[in-house]
Amino acid sequence: MSEIRNSVFKKHKSAAARYANNPSWLKPEIWTLMVDKWLGGKWQEQSERNAKNREKSTMMHTTGSIPMAKYIKEEVDKTGVEPSPIEMFRRFHISKAKGGNEEHWPSENAKDLYDAMHLQRNIEDTLAGEGEELTDWEIYKEVIDGQPRRRRIRGLGVGMEQYEDSASSSQNYNKRMCLERDKEFEQLKENFATLTNEMNDLKQMVISLLPNNSANSECARNSPSMV
Repeated sequence: MSEIRNSVFKKHKSAAARYANNPSWLKPEIWTLMVDKWLGGKWQEQSERNAKNREKSTMMHTTGSIPMAKYIKEEVDKTGVEPSPIEMFRRFHISKAKGGNEEHWPSENAKDLYDAMHLQRNIEDTLAGEGEELTDWEIYKEVIDGQPRRRRIRGLGVGMEQYEDSASSSQNYNKRMCLERDKEFEQLKENFATLTNEMNDLKQMVISLLPNNSANSECARNSPSMV
């Protein structure tokens, strides 16, 4: 139903024009009811809410189907150093520059998360010497997973806190990516349910008009001939 709406609403901006330019295959009275619904405050609020939810839940991956483990192995083989999860996040969520266009973030949500991690990394560098700084994996977990910040104080010993090794951290990153995809799938299901409800509403609009039309037709058949 959104395609029907967009075909008219994007071309005609005024309410009067939208009411007047109904699709040829729709009866004017049905189209009027549909426009009434679309212009109503409740529908507008739901539409804006759905748009915001889609924006929040969508974090597009721009590296195709390259598995995370394969990418990490390739980087280790090439440089001898495991790549930072912060920079891996950037690599997997930013579109590369091509065709004269600069690289860009398809998802504002992903950009905000990366900026938060990058800022935290700069803070850790600034606070170097004030305590044992957080690693990139710890920063990643704090920002992405929402785990509380933990700073180990020098002199208390490494046994005071247990931190996952890099292999375990890589598994957590992969798990996070799976959770993101699950959330995106749930959002798609929610959007589909919304479209289904809209179609049901449209069906009810049509049905609500049928009794009147049927009654009018019956009266026309039973009325005495004027000839």
